[in-house]
Amino acid sequence: MAKKISTWSYFVGRLPRPIRNKYFTTSLIFLVWLVFLDSNSFLAQRKTNRVLDDLTEKKAYFTAEIDRLEQSRADIFTNDKSREKFAREQYHMKKENEDIFVFEKK
Repeated sequence: MAKKISTWSYFVGRLPRPIRNKYFTTSLIFLVWLVFLDSNSFLAQRKTNRVLDDLTEKKAYFTAEIDRLEQSRADIFTNDKSREKFAREQYHMKKENEDIFVFEKK
């Protein structure tokens, strides 16, 4: 009499031998879970690291900008010529009997 094979056994028997190994299958499922499905997945970590790199670059830029502005401020408050230059450029101040021409960039 012929032995009847269940449908499940038929499909499992047709799979390659390493995939039928329960440890390999469990490890594969765990790896897929870690890379794609978990809230702290590899993809989410990469995205977070990119955002962190962008913020680090912005922090460096703004720190340098703050240092530059503080140096400029210190120069304006200590040097009379730079104070006069700042007032003339920023606020269009002038001396008596002096004409000012302002050119705007388009």
